[in-house]
Amino acid sequence: MERWRRIGVVAPLDVFRDGFGDWLVGRGYSLASTVDKVYAMASLAKWMAANDVAVDGLTAGVVEQFTVDRRLAGYKSWCCVSRLSGLMGFLRQVGALPVEPEPSLVGVDALVAGFGDWIVVERHLGSGRVKRLLVWARQFADRTLTEVDGLVIGPVGVGDVESFIGWAASRRAASSMGDPIAALRYFLMYLAQVGLCDRALIGAVPKVKQVLRLGLPTALAPDAVAGVLTGCDDGSLTGMRNAALTALATDLGLRGAEIARLMLDDIDWAGATVMVAGKNGRREQMPLTSRAGAAVARWLVDGRRPVGTRHVFHTVLAPRRPMTGQAVVQAVWSAGVRAGIGGVTTRTARHSLGCAMVAGSGTMEDARQLLRHASAAATAIYARVDMAALAELAMPWPGVSS
Repeated sequence: MERWRRIGVVAPLDVFRDGFGDWLVGRGYSLASTVDKVYAMASLAKWMAANDVAVDGLTAGVVEQFTVDRRLAGYKSWCCVSRLSGLMGFLRQVGALPVEPEPSLVGVDALVAGFGDWIVVERHLGSGRVKRLLVWARQFADRTLTEVDGLVIGPVGVGDVESFIGWAASRRAASSMGDPIAALRYFLMYLAQVGLCDRALIGAVPKVKQVLRLGLPTALAPDAVAGVLTGCDDGSLTGMRNAALTALATDLGLRGAEIARLMLDDIDWAGATVMVAGKNGRREQMPLTSRAGAAVARWLVDGRRPVGTRHVFHTVLAPRRPMTGQAVVQAVWSAGVRAGIGGVTTRTARHSLGCAMVAGSGTMEDARQLLRHASAAATAIYARVDMAALAELAMPWPGVSS
């Protein structure tokens, strides 16, 4: 303490200790993990005192030097900056550290970042999809655009587009060219807006040939759906959450990203409806079935923990944060495995719902509205689900004896 009084600042241990443990527990960390992280905080505080580093002088570079010194001293734990990111976040939240400004981007970096913001606003794509498209947009920008004094030089021509498509096709199978082609088309739209290419150039991007689905959609029997819902809920936080996720997928046909985007305000309990944020920014109200409503209500009452947002679903392991669409898909898959039924995904759940609708008293238009398909062509696959009914309608082949 005497050392800190001499340099006129508060000892870092006092600043770090106040509220850090409670902050960790509030983010879902167990008692053992909290104790371990507080121990690391104490080690950092002692190192700062020994090196006359004030609290407001704690930067990423200082933390990096602390981890280097620990490795040189022979320690095996808390020897990387990423392990101390939680402490840095806590200090910024309580005001002990200033929030580091975002680095200013120039040239291609700024162009690709602007494209990422544009595609979220204009196309309403999920975060996972945006990340994949940004990878290919960056590849195209690096191969075709140049920088002079921080400015991007264009324009992009047809030869650039053809060269990039050939380069991407040499590295991916034809069936996997969807992301590169979509990224290129969207990126050219953005470049046309900022004046780096002619809008007519978008027509030079070929469309990926869609393979006609000649097989039947994969669907689960009603008994199997009920088995997944009952078998995955073992009373734990994970079980309650996965049961609610699976119920929304099987009863409402929601996609993984749509479930991940659900907010508490989207559920109208009095009217038994839920507002779904679907593809291309569409928001549609759907009825909330009693089974799905009961599963979600159980999760909200007995399972959900504070996560700092109003998302309905969050991760169970610390640090707790809203789920992503891919995490929802994985959780539904895990629910099926736990129930002893493999191959259960959100897509399988949608197919099961569509098949049940068409095989019952519903029409193709009913199935289209329930699954929220933009066109009837997307629902046409469910016209082939009832093989017995189709066999009765089939005419015998000429010349074949019955």
